[in-house]
Amino acid sequence: MNLERFETAVKKHIAKIDFLLLAKAKEYASSEDRLHNFNKASGITGECREKALFGFALKHLVSVMDMIDAHNKTGILPTQATLDEKFGDLGAYIAILYASFQDKMDTPNEQTR
Repeated sequence: MNLERFETAVKKHIAKIDFLLLAKAKEYASSEDRLHNFNKASGITGECREKALFGFALKHLVSVMDMIDAHNKTGILPTQATLDEKFGDLGAYIAILYASFQDKMDTPNEQTR
C-alpha cells in the first residue's frame, strides 16, 4: 500500500469514527453526561468506569478477531460494510476510553467512578 492510499484509508476511517461517535451520542448518552452508559455499568458491576467500558469494547474486539480468523481460514475478505462497522465500533470505544481517562485527568478534584 502506498502512502497516498494509506492516508486516504486512515482519514476515511477516522471520519467514520467521528460520525459514529456523534450519531451514537444521541442514542446512548444523556446531554449532561456523555459517559452515562459507562458510569451506569460501572455502578452495576462495581468496577471502575474504564473497566466497564472495556467490557463493551471487548465484544467488538472479539468480532474483529473472528473476522481475522475467518479470513485466515477461508481467504475471503470481509465486505466493506462489515469492515466499516466492526472497526468503526472498536475505534469509537477506544476513543471513548481515551476520553474517560482524560476526563479524570482534567477533573482530579471531582469524585470519579
